[in-house]
Amino acid sequence: MTKELVDRYVRVWNLTSDDERRAEVAEIWAPGAVQYTPENRYEDLYQRVTDAYRQLVADGQNHFIPAGPVHAHHDSVLFTVDMITTATGEATWRGEILLLLDHEGRVRLDYQYNLT
Repeated sequence: MTKELVDRYVRVWNLTSDDERRAEVAEIWAPGAVQYTPENRYEDLYQRVTDAYRQLVADGQNHFIPAGPVHAHHDSVLFTVDMITTATGEATWRGEILLLLDHEGRVRLDYQYNLT
């Protein structure tokens, strides 16, 4: 379950289809979820993911991948994500993600820490 959630979380940032992206956001994050970035309301999550996709992934120059181990404890999940430059295979951004989950296993709080 935890690995699947992390894979889905990372995958949503790479999705090319607006409809798939919207559906995944609705399934991954619980209603009322908060992502601690400048766009931190649930209503803004789809736009945040879409904007990141359009700015960083859509042109084919970058993609996101899970990096390293996944740590889970009760209702929390901690993992690292890399943004890989397609041409070189190098990580140009690394972030650590801490998710706090609701009783259904959906994200209720999403903390992103930039490591680079």
